[in-house]
Amino acid sequence: MKKAILLAVMVCLVAACKKNTQQSSESIVGKWKRSAWLADPGDGSGRWNPADPSNPGYLQFNVGGTVSFSPPSIYDADHYRLPNDSTIIFLRGSENFQMEYHISGTLLTLTGGCIEPCGTKYTKAE
Repeated sequence: MKKAILLAVMVCLVAACKKNTQQSSESIVGKWKRSAWLADPGDGSGRWNPADPSNPGYLQFNVGGTVSFSPPSIYDADHYRLPNDSTIIFLRGSENFQMEYHISGTLLTLTGGCIEPCGTKYTKAE
């Protein structure tokens, strides 16, 4: 009887530890299209402005931690890390640039990195 219980517990532990290979619907991995940008002159009066449809911008996050920007961006990064569920670190060589990120459905918001409030919103590209 003890062996049966031990076997059942081991099976449950193995099943619980099984790696989930499905991506969350709120995964940062994929292609994102710029939809809005925020700039503030430093007095809190900044507003989100729609992106220029004649000059689209894209971010591509890959599973292996690489990132690309089209057109090239001020971030000038080729890799990224997610140390927690709200911070993204863009990397290029030994340099890094930290921002806050938030994903809600098909909307990715990147903020921070400026003295005044600033940010960019992206929508998931199909």
